Amino acid sequence: MTMLLDVALRSSAPILAALLACVLLRRRSAALRHSVLAAAVVAAAAMVPLSIALPSWEVRVPDAPFLSSVVEPGDADPLAPQVTSETPQATSETTSGGVTVVTATAASPNAGATAMERVFLVWMLGVAIGATLLLLAVARLVRMTRQAEALVDGRWRRLADDIAVRYHVRRPIVLLATRVPGVLATWGLLKPRVLLPAHARGWSSGRARAALSHELAHIRRCDWPVQVAADVLRV
Repeated sequence: MTMLLDVALRSSAPILAALLACVLLRRRSAALRHSVLAAAVVAAAAMVPLSIALPSWEVRVPDAPFLSSVVEPGDADPLAPQVTSETPQATSETTSGGVTVVTATAASPNAGATAMERVFLVWMLGVAIGATLLLLAVARLVRMTRQAEALVDGRWRRLADDIAVRYHVRRPIVLLATRVPGVLATWGLLKPRVLLPAHARGWSSGRARAALSHELAHIRRCDWPVQVAADVLRV
């Protein structure tokens, strides 16, 4: 649990710094603010594997030994720490000779451990829910891609190739006409895929160019891997 908290705090630092930087850069271009946030997301997501892979440096403070002392009547040292029978961790016993033996023991860690275990269970429940939602979203993209029809020629292909040249995008762009009416999305890194809605074939040339310009701008900036990194970071 301590490691999870440490990783959470460390990964939050670059995000907070980037948000503060975006406030200071609010009069600069949106592309610059996007680059700052993207770099922060990638850095924060890298905290988890780096924290596991890199060696750690821990400074351990030795635990205080249990206290056991014999107190004679009237011999109490005013400068010594006082441990009384009212302290929850202290026990005292008076012998027949009038000698009081005071023993201080460490508090039981069971209560704290139980609370931390509950926090850990809630934490892992959130991880499981977030990871499940992320996997379902990826599975939906894969299913739509498999069911879609590839546009290998025609007007859409010519527009995509023309925009890719102007945007200096050298990766192969796959155009897919899906069966879903309301989807317009881009995903993939080495071989990006542009998912078009079912009625996209009826769009005008101007609307088709605007839609492809928007999606290829995402491809040029590598927005999809940044979004995946942000989702993994949130999980």
